[in-house]
Amino acid sequence: MAYSRPSESESPAIARHQELGHSRGDVISLEAGKIERALRRACQWSLSQQQDEGYWMGELLADATTESYVILLKYFMEMGEDRKIPHYALTIRNSMLPDGGWAIYRGGPPDVSASVLSYFALRLAGISPEEPDMQRCRRTILELGGMTRARTYTKYHLALFGAYRWEHVPAVPPEMIFLPEWFPVNVYEIAAWARTIFVPLSILYALKPVVQTPPSFHLDELLLETRDKTDFSLLKPERFLSWDSFFLLVDGCFKMAERLPIHRLRRRAIQKAASWFIPRAQRPGGLGAILPAMVNSVMALKCLGYPAEHPLVRNGLWEIERLEVRNPADGSIRVQPCFSPVWDTAITAYALAQGGLAEHTALLPATQWLLARQVLKPGDWSIKNSAPPGGWTFEFDNEFYPDVDDTAMVMMALRSIWRPGHSRDVDEAVRRGLRWVLGMQNSDGGWGSFDRENHRDILTHVPFADFNAMIDPSTADIAGRVLEMLAVVAPGEFQLSHPVVGRAIAYLKREQCPDGSWYGRWGCNYVY
Repeated sequence: MAYSRPSESESPAIARHQELGHSRGDVISLEAGKIERALRRACQWSLSQQQDEGYWMGELLADATTESYVILLKYFMEMGEDRKIPHYALTIRNSMLPDGGWAIYRGGPPDVSASVLSYFALRLAGISPEEPDMQRCRRTILELGGMTRARTYTKYHLALFGAYRWEHVPAVPPEMIFLPEWFPVNVYEIAAWARTIFVPLSILYALKPVVQTPPSFHLDELLLETRDKTDFSLLKPERFLSWDSFFLLVDGCFKMAERLPIHRLRRRAIQKAASWFIPRAQRPGGLGAILPAMVNSVMALKCLGYPAEHPLVRNGLWEIERLEVRNPADGSIRVQPCFSPVWDTAITAYALAQGGLAEHTALLPATQWLLARQVLKPGDWSIKNSAPPGGWTFEFDNEFYPDVDDTAMVMMALRSIWRPGHSRDVDEAVRRGLRWVLGMQNSDGGWGSFDRENHRDILTHVPFADFNAMIDPSTADIAGRVLEMLAVVAPGEFQLSHPVVGRAIAYLKREQCPDGSWYGRWGCNYVY
């Protein structure tokens, strides 16, 4: 599909020129020249970034907690002498806010959880708490309420090193793995990304390991009062009659039950949790192909007795090290949360095709690379979607977790390069992908990311739910992307009268914010 220039009425820049008194002919000529030159430069640059294998991939940026997780992992795995640790620490220090602390997005305010975790990682890395920037961070953390105000996921990591007591963190019972799929609350009702974090974390919680650190690492300097006067209990809900109160009571019951002789049941739960995550962790890309789950899986393996030289442990550490990016200027090492080659390749190929390069030779290896990435095996999504496999993932490898967003983007790219009937392989891949995406539509008309009907809101009220998004409901940007894909892939079939389209449009109308915008799935963004 070739690029078509916007009409005069569609161009804000042209309208602005007209307001200033320029003639239409001059404006159109001027704007057309600028647009074409910009398109040529953008296409040339994009083509220059293609990898030899045919894909594109940019660096995926995150906050300082990624490097912090890796530092804590190294010490947990008794690798505290690793020569990379100072280089991770340098990245953390470079991202520190001028007044102290760390934000979770660029330009954002200091976040207490990210700041506590990053501060502790720097302490482990050997940075003195008396250094001026550490003192600024400490003041910022105290202004935000101290380390007891951090989210539970940070507290779990502090508990691993004795800076927080295990009885003061929410219970993550491995026994949840026993709950059947038909039960209202089970592991498959938790979002895929949280699921891969939760299961190995439940093993860590059950075994409660504590890495021995010097007494000075207690982090009491991050408390508003002395430790004996500090209330470490879980935050009390604002309303007594609420799901928050109910689950806080359940949390207390779990902790009371741990004092009873339930050792045999707990051992069985740990074994079953291990048998769930290990097959997923040993696949290429690691557990969930995302850093927090990968880190938890390696630590859980150590707690289960796997030695450092075991292939599962070695491979898990190698997958994490693959995420590293070294800055040649100062030697600092950044850690990506995951890779993004499928998304980057699909959106770049689609853009090039829209820019008039659908027949460029670079898009042939890109097509072949994308076709080879289609997931043809069932994953967790198949619990609620009976459609045959056919999705694509975000990363190089993550076969248990293809997602709707990437699948839609890949199909748009393939169909923009190859018209129906011009490539049997592309036609078959698009048919499989389309069938899978249609099977993922939720009853409300929208689409989530990794699972169908993953929207039990009560799970957002469990005490450990503040560390991540616990459910994967329909969202406006994914529903919008699917509608866009249907218009590109099969416009003749998916008219406004089609029931799939009708339900999706009705969903989007319901989700529009009062100011006219839609809120997005990813990060802190409204839909672009």
